[in-house]
Amino acid sequence: MTESSPPFSLDRYPLLLARLAFFAGIGVLAYVILDQVSGVLFTLFTSLLIAYVLAPIVDWMERRKVPRTGALLLLMVLALVAVCGFALWVLPPIFQELHQLAGRLHAWIDSDHSAILSRVEAWSGFSAETDLAPVLERVKEAAPQMLAHMGTFLERAAEQTSTVISSALQVVMLPFFIFYFLRDFDRITQGATALIPLDRRESILARVARCHAVIGGWLAGQATVAAILALYYALGLWFVDIRIGIAIGMIAGMLSVVPYLGFAFGLGLALTMALLGWDGPTPVIGVAIVFGIGHLLEASFLTPKIVGEKVGLPPVVVLIALLAGGEAFGLIGILLAVPTAGVLKVLAAEMIDSWRSSSQFLGSSGAETP
Repeated sequence: MTESSPPFSLDRYPLLLARLAFFAGIGVLAYVILDQVSGVLFTLFTSLLIAYVLAPIVDWMERRKVPRTGALLLLMVLALVAVCGFALWVLPPIFQELHQLAGRLHAWIDSDHSAILSRVEAWSGFSAETDLAPVLERVKEAAPQMLAHMGTFLERAAEQTSTVISSALQVVMLPFFIFYFLRDFDRITQGATALIPLDRRESILARVARCHAVIGGWLAGQATVAAILALYYALGLWFVDIRIGIAIGMIAGMLSVVPYLGFAFGLGLALTMALLGWDGPTPVIGVAIVFGIGHLLEASFLTPKIVGEKVGLPPVVVLIALLAGGEAFGLIGILLAVPTAGVLKVLAAEMIDSWRSSSQFLGSSGAETP
């Protein structure tokens, strides 16, 4: 009786290592290329995500006998009207506050400051005539060096101009990408479906449907969180008497679908309005309290509870996913952490079910071991 050959031959190890090195090199090359074009990929992904959200609306309008291109144009017009309406609501009060601030500064500069200087000199012992002279001399001596540093700064700023132009171009191209993705969305999905092998198409499409349900739940959860935050920020800024606080709060809430964007935008704009219409420190403190509570509410309760339940994840898993996604991939990692975790949960559940029904788990007898 001949001995059976070993399952693994030593001659296969160099081939396995070569394959491993080949695929590792492909992975590293793909990572480098993706890192170089990350800005373009982020724009494309954002466009595809928005198209994914708007596709059901376009399909609904198409079922109502509206041509798909006409439905897309109608959505674009409505979005443009909404953006212009918010701009007309928000920008004029800001410009008016800046104009009033310029007038107040001009009046203060033209006023007589001798009494103020006398009080400062009496309180501090500082003499503007005698003590400022050495300072002015040093400023004159350091002027050439300061100009040289300024020239270096301007050179570096000029070098970054291409980056700024590229970012602005990506923002301008975003509506065009959304339009074409929406117009060809059904064609893209049909083409991807046609590439799936026939014998596995049904099972793969079933998995895709479950993942689609998870992503849909995530989008619904994000929309719910954004609506709650928009209402909270609008009421909070109205309560602390910030001019156009309702508009600022609504914008901050809607932008909260992108992590930290709504918080940073709303806080910065609300503080700007509070400082431009300065009426003591109370409004500034109120703005800080409103956004501080809002951020804690979003991070510790709304996102883990609402979005996590929609996706089917416990709050602690949502927090871990957000931390891991932000640490690994930054802003886009935070944005995709929860839906990715939900999809992985669906796939992991299927893998566990498959393992429990396999012969390796059940044993040779085909029954579960005690």
